[in-house]
Amino acid sequence: MRQEPTVPPFDFAFAAQSPWLLRLTSSIPDATNWLRSVQRQSPAFVTRHVRGRKMRTVEGLYAEFAAAMQFPYYFGENGAAFDECMTDLEWLPAAGYLVLVLEAECLLVDERPEQLRLFLEAFRFICGEWATPIAVGEYWDRPAKAFHFVFQCSEDALPSLALEIGELTAATL
Repeated sequence: MRQEPTVPPFDFAFAAQSPWLLRLTSSIPDATNWLRSVQRQSPAFVTRHVRGRKMRTVEGLYAEFAAAMQFPYYFGENGAAFDECMTDLEWLPAAGYLVLVLEAECLLVDERPEQLRLFLEAFRFICGEWATPIAVGEYWDRPAKAFHFVFQCSEDALPSLALEIGELTAATL
């Protein structure tokens, strides 16, 4: 009889507060099962996974996120456009967002080391923007919403990933 994998709790995903960047040490199948569990728990949330092996470069990161988050056709494939699309998501309405980065140890490995640090900072900025309610009396007003990035890696890859994400005070699930 096949035993269901133990998945970490996901109550954090529904809160619009830090920590926004978290590590998940697991296999890819267990991580994707966990993501499906989160989606079943709250169908009003948008959950997506992106593949680290497809994001070895900045261009690959833009392409993978554009596909997963269904960016509009006019996405400019640069840092400002990425931040703008990720903090808008008008075309993908939800009560909150959770992005699982599979094989996170591959993220931007073909770039200069500071590129990873810059994108981790961008991810924190995006989460912080969503955690801040907008109430200016306009049609774009919205309450604070949860947005989290979970970085999956194998046990073997944990030390190098922990070094980068650990600098940004991420928690381990």
